[in-house]
Amino acid sequence: MRKWYPEPCRFRITILEVSSDDEPSRACRAGHEPGDGFEFDYCTPPELCGDLFHHLVPTLHTFRTEADMRWNFGWAEADRKVLWCPGRVVRLELRRLGGQELSAARQACETERLLG
Repeated sequence: MRKWYPEPCRFRITILEVSSDDEPSRACRAGHEPGDGFEFDYCTPPELCGDLFHHLVPTLHTFRTEADMRWNFGWAEADRKVLWCPGRVVRLELRRLGGQELSAARQACETERLLG
């Protein structure tokens, strides 16, 4: 696969906790365990639960626009959030990592090139 767009940032997901119930219906279907980590930019990381990724897409998009999550959502930190998966089985940390700065002029040039 050839990536043609330099992503403005990267992300890291770290699994912090998985429900300890012995009940099979409360187990993580994807098999995530505490300490599992995923680092990625745009594409879904291999082996990450699809439901979890789908749940995170709005936040990932907001991170890509360099929003300060303290102001937008009242988070304690601008680039980090601890949250639960949609099934409330896995608790994780989502972190925005540094990346390439995108200027408005550069974005306009990229748009022109893509639109022809």
